[in-house]
This record gives sequence, structure tokens and C-alpha cells, in this order.
Amino acid sequence: MDKKASAIEALGRYFLLLVFPISMSHDYSYNQIPVTNWTDIYTILSAIFYLGLLVFLIKLFFKPKLLDNEFYGQLGFGIGFFFVTVSIVSNVFLLIGANLAERFMFTPSFGYCIVLAAVIVKFTKADIIEKNFSLKSNSALLYTLVIVLVAFSYKTYSRSMDWKDNETLFRSDIETCPNSSRVNNSLSSVLVVKAKDEKDKAIREEIVKEAIRTAERAIEIYPKYRDAHYNLGTSYGIINQNQKAVEILAKCVAMDSLYKNGYYNLGVIFNRMKAYDQAIFNLKKAARLDVNNPQIYYNLADAYKKKGLTDKAINAYKQNIRINPYDENAYSNIARLNIEIGNMDEGISYLKKLIKLSPNNVDGWFNLGIIYQQRGEEQEAKKYLDKAFELNPKLRGQQ
Repeated sequence: MDKKASAIEALGRYFLLLVFPISMSHDYSYNQIPVTNWTDIYTILSAIFYLGLLVFLIKLFFKPKLLDNEFYGQLGFGIGFFFVTVSIVSNVFLLIGANLAERFMFTPSFGYCIVLAAVIVKFTKADIIEKNFSLKSNSALLYTLVIVLVAFSYKTYSRSMDWKDNETLFRSDIETCPNSSRVNNSLSSVLVVKAKDEKDKAIREEIVKEAIRTAERAIEIYPKYRDAHYNLGTSYGIINQNQKAVEILAKCVAMDSLYKNGYYNLGVIFNRMKAYDQAIFNLKKAARLDVNNPQIYYNLADAYKKKGLTDKAINAYKQNIRINPYDENAYSNIARLNIEIGNMDEGISYLKKLIKLSPNNVDGWFNLGIIYQQRGEEQEAKKYLDKAFELNPKLRGQQ
């Protein structure tokens, strides 16, 4: 019964948003609108309002003469249209997985607009079907339309500014819906990405502090929120509080054993902590869950390399290239590792692939020249070194 009461209370909110769209949000999820019951005053008022509309509609249906009246006919159509279309998203007859969303009012608002227009015309006594009708001849209608259009146009414009970008939207909506776990987490997600891209350490730390605060708020509202734990753990990882990051991300994958992003970040942070076995374990888990993510294989190769497992590192880099054949660093690393273990021809092959992929890659040309020079192939060495010097004259003293 509480579900039905909550659905009726939400219908009241929908009507208020249509009439007074002052505070708006893209999301009203848990726990912005708590579950209510039939003793709640807002639920009772909403039920009375909609019951009144329904009684009015039934009365019109059983009194066809009223429908012949233009005003009542418009009201009947508008209210009927609203009831039919809003019933689909009301959660009264069918649970739809969302308690309230402004977008659900897009179609029902047509019925509301019909009723609003009929009421305005009726009470301003405007005869709009009169042949010589003019707004100038009905100042009451003119002023009413100006007020309505100016008010709603202003709100449309001001709200559109909130949709400038995700950060602007989430910052605006967190003011309207401070108890929505999703809004808090959405802002945290944006801040995590922003922090990763920020070069200034002091600014980055300030961004991370806010990301942590909003993720913690999301978890406070919904303690089992996987994505909020992910953002919180990632935030601590960005500022190198690695142990704390690992503890939180471990909770994240405990909540969802198939969460690839959690395993990936655990792997990256363990690699940073030089805990290579744990890094490899988590990155392999991530790779099994996301077989076409080249970055996972790149980091897995790095962990293998640091642990001294050169052959496995090379294979992981090759997997990276299979998915992303344009990764210059992967070609360079495969070449370097092959050269280190004495596979010179394989190393040369990958360096040649590198400069074919990126003709201005100075290191590729220079390293090929040095290798050929060490092998005594002076003509080949000169060809590659000359190109390297052309790209970067400062290398002449390093051969």
C-alpha cells in the first residue's frame, strides 16, 4: 500500500511541476522522494485533487450535454488526455522503475496546456473564434498571455543554462535534490574525470576533496551504491592514498563480482604500490570481463614487465595492439623488451612498424639507427640516424 501512496504523492508533485516549475532536476531517485503512506498530508491532498478531477471527468461522460459546451468539451478532452497518458508512468497501475521524472510529463503536459488555455479564454471572456477577434480588443487575455509566456519562457531559458555541461547540470540539481544518491554520485563522477585531467596539483586536490565529499554523501544515502564506492576509491587513488583506495575498491567488487572497472582500478593501484601479483590478478579479472579494452592489457603488460615476466609482458602488449593498432607506446615497449632479451630482429621489426605508424616518432628512428650501428651496418644506421637528427638535431651528441 505504501507503494501506491508514494505513487499518488508523486502525481501531486507532477502537477506542481507543471504549474510551478521552479525547482527542477534531471533526477529524483533514491532517497530524494522517500516512501510515504496514506497518513501523509501531501499524499492525502494529491489523492483528493486527482479524485476530484476523476469525478468531474465521469460527470462529463454521463452528461453528454455538458460536452456539447465548448469550454467543458475542452476541459474534458484535456483532463482525459492527461489521465490516460500520465497513467502509463504513474506507478499506480504498473511499476516502471522510476518514481518520478520530469521527462515523463512531456506528453501529459499537452492535456494540461489544453485545460490551461481553455480556462484562460473562459475567464478573460475572449471570443477567439470571432471573425474580427484581436488581442488588442481583450486586454485581460493579452496581459494574461504576456504573464504566462514571459514567466515560462524565462524558466525555460534559465533552466537551459543548467544544461551547459554535465558539471553545471549536476551542481544545479544537487541544490534541488540534495538527498538523491544518484545526483551526488553523478557530480562525483564528473569531478573524478576532471581531477584526472588537471595538471596543477593544488587544484587537483581541491577537486578530489569535492569528489570524495559527494561520493561519501551518495554512500551515506545508499550504503550499497557500487558506483559511489568506485568514485570514492578512485578519488583516493588520484591523490595517492593508495591503501585507502584499495580498501574501498575491494568493497566495490565485493558488491559486484563482475564489475570490470573496479578490478581495473584495483590493478592499476596495486601496480603503483609495487604489489605486482595483486595487480596482475585484478587486471586479468578485468580483461576477462572486458576483452576489448586495450588499456587493461597495457597495464597488465606493465605489471608483468615490472615483475620480470618479459614473455608475458610482450604477449599482453600484443593483445593491446590487436585491439588498438595505433598505440605507439605498445610498439615501442615490445621492441625494447625483445631487444633486452636478445630478440634483435623482432625488436627491429616492431621499431619499423612504429615509424611506419608514426613517421615523426624520433625515438623509433634513433633507436633503429643505434641498433644498426651496434651491428656494424653503417649504411642502414646512417639512414635512420639522419632522419632522427632531421627531426631532432639535439640528438647528434647522443649517438
